[in-house]
Amino acid sequence: MKTYNVGIIGATGMVGQRFVTLLHNHPWFHITALAASARSAGKTYGECVEKKWAMPTPIPEELKSTIVYDAVADMDKIVAQVDFVFCAVDMINQRKYVSNRQSYAYIRRTSDRLCNEHGLSVVMPGQDRGKSYAEWDA
Repeated sequence: MKTYNVGIIGATGMVGQRFVTLLHNHPWFHITALAASARSAGKTYGECVEKKWAMPTPIPEELKSTIVYDAVADMDKIVAQVDFVFCAVDMINQRKYVSNRQSYAYIRRTSDRLCNEHGLSVVMPGQDRGKSYAEWDA
């Protein structure tokens, strides 16, 4: 069976810790990269989480000495080591939300423009909200 090299972005937070416990010793996955914020970068995983470990099982010994990457600045290093990553980063940060909302608006305008140019239908904002599943299923 193929084993995939994986990384965990946001590995020091509670959700990241949960990913660590689920993926550690998993038959399909081998954790090869752990990443977090710049505050944790360059430290060992053990140093980063030993005082805030929230899982009922102990920190995996094999990962305690793993150096944590900066999830943003070290992205190229992470990508070179993994087949894919699990992301445990929250989206509470207002700047990320605003950035995503602006990206969505740009993509939506572009999509609408291209649909209009090629005679495809466009759902106009502000019109009927559509049916809920319960209404549709009735």
